[in-house]
Amino acid sequence: MLLILRTPPPYGGGEIIGAELERLFADRYAILAFRRHGHSKRKQGRLTAGNVAFGVRYVAASSARLVRKRPNAVYIDIPKDAPSFLRTSVILLVARALHIRVVGDLAGADLPFIKGSSILARYGRWSLGGVHSIRVLSTSIAATLAARGIRNTTVLSNGIPKPPGAGGLRPALDAPFRLLYMGELARAKGIVTLLDLMRAFAISGYDAHLDLVGEWESTATREHVSALLNEWALHDRVTVRGLLVGDAKWHVFREAHVLVHPTSWDGQPVTILEALAFGLPVVATRVGAIPETVRHRVEGYLMADDSVEELAAGVRTILNDPTTYAAYVDRARSAYAEHFSVDRFETRMAGLLEAARADGARSPAEEAATLDS
Repeated sequence: MLLILRTPPPYGGGEIIGAELERLFADRYAILAFRRHGHSKRKQGRLTAGNVAFGVRYVAASSARLVRKRPNAVYIDIPKDAPSFLRTSVILLVARALHIRVVGDLAGADLPFIKGSSILARYGRWSLGGVHSIRVLSTSIAATLAARGIRNTTVLSNGIPKPPGAGGLRPALDAPFRLLYMGELARAKGIVTLLDLMRAFAISGYDAHLDLVGEWESTATREHVSALLNEWALHDRVTVRGLLVGDAKWHVFREAHVLVHPTSWDGQPVTILEALAFGLPVVATRVGAIPETVRHRVEGYLMADDSVEELAAGVRTILNDPTTYAAYVDRARSAYAEHFSVDRFETRMAGLLEAARADGARSPAEEAATLDS
């Protein structure tokens, strides 16, 4: 079994899970890990010389390993955007030609480019149809892909190790209430909606503070947010912390009262799993695997739409009083322990990978020929 992994940076959910798979399975399977030191969200997905060079290296090194070692099966992530998928599809074609089983991993909520009857859509469906299994993060995502003609999916949610300090006491429910957003600082993730929320809270006198943690999607978004902070006089209510890792990251989780995630596009954000581990209730939109990760009015509040009014209602519901808040905290921690612990994730992933390896096993003569080569 060969695992082809992309690991941080950038610090997206797919890369974080890639690093966790490397840690869990380095002693069990062959690993081909790609790390891009100095890479960031702002550079991701852009047509640059560096990205083209990485794409060539990624395809060449992965394909060469498959040709040279002929593993029974290979694990690789399936990109959500068309250009990156076309790059990865070359590796899928090599595996297909060599009769190597492929376990694909979709970190997002959909593959929109396979919808319709374009040449790209038909090629995408054909390529993915030859994959042994595609791991998706929820039954709703599996249903979305099935509607696109992709039915070889396996639902298997993410899991993470318990972060340092996650078992400690939550901060007292005192004003100012501390709201935390952690993820890519992008318009599609609801950054402007969060600023609108803080402006509404300022007008109403609701005492809250927002920490924004993550990498900027672009210089334009950073400049737009900066302009809004100035225009709406929010600098005393909003702190832009940028990317945090290690102890600095865990510190803001420990200090927050609620995680806010009003995204319009997502799979299963790792930051939500981290929040649950800390007992941090979540207010989020109903997209991707989020409704199967956070239950409405149980571990958090699922917004009916991505409006400021719904976001505010969620925050106020959870932070209504200390007794209500304590119940959300306890249920969040229980959800992490029961569904998203690293032990549960490792067991289920190992089962998925072992099934593919067993299905792709070759005869002793074929194995000997591979070793001799």
